[in-house]
Amino acid sequence: MKKYLSFALSTILILCTLCGCESMALNKIIKENFSIDVLNTGKSDCIIICMDGLNIVNDTADADDYDKINGKLKEFGVSKIDYLILSHYDKDHIGSAAKIVEKYRIKNIIGPDRSAKSEEATAFKNAMKKKGYELTPLKKDMTIKTANGEINLNPPSGIYDKDKENNDSLITTVTYKGENFLLTGDAMKERLEEFSEYKKDTYNIVKCPHHGDYTDAFIELITQTKAKAVVITDTKEDTSKKLIEKLTQMGVKPLYTSDGDVHITMNEKGVTFKQK
Repeated sequence: MKKYLSFALSTILILCTLCGCESMALNKIIKENFSIDVLNTGKSDCIIICMDGLNIVNDTADADDYDKINGKLKEFGVSKIDYLILSHYDKDHIGSAAKIVEKYRIKNIIGPDRSAKSEEATAFKNAMKKKGYELTPLKKDMTIKTANGEINLNPPSGIYDKDKENNDSLITTVTYKGENFLLTGDAMKERLEEFSEYKKDTYNIVKCPHHGDYTDAFIELITQTKAKAVVITDTKEDTSKKLIEKLTQMGVKPLYTSDGDVHITMNEKGVTFKQK
């Protein structure tokens, strides 16, 4: 029996090698239970979260970024999306939403309880109607539980004097095995101040709002929560010099998506991240 089993396993490995698919087979078997990928889509946002079997897309970048997003989802073996979360309705956050709705099976679509009339928003609404999908306008905190953590969505609740569209952002907290990660959409001063009462004590990695713009409220947030790294969805050249200076003083590592997709995961040693 042992000889037969050994022969069978050897045969499978030889066939995989001959077919050039040994690494592919191993990749299918060894699959991460948790990852966050902040994509390099220029000055726009798209974040893919794979967590305990759930596939979540947070924002969909610009309209011309669909191929990039689709390619990454295929790379991860994603055929259905459990949650499509739109932080707000600016075109650099919902640009590819219509195509994603057209091409993928989606269980839940969530966005802030705000109106939008842009060309991208109209295309998105039409795509949802065609597929029979409905958007859930978030009016109060929502928590998605998984085997090893949770995802909390915090909606805007105020009427803002400045930066209304950006301050209308949902703010997403991802918690996995006790580690917290923060996705801020494009929340600016008033929204970040509003969120301060909901924040966690610590965040390992935080996505900077609005592509590297500076606000005192953001610096206060990452100072209070002891963030170790900040992801900036833009180039270093276009990032606020004041923000870079503050991050350097604080010892917080900036990760620019222009240098490549930011891949965040966890292993027995804790949180790891790399760019590719």
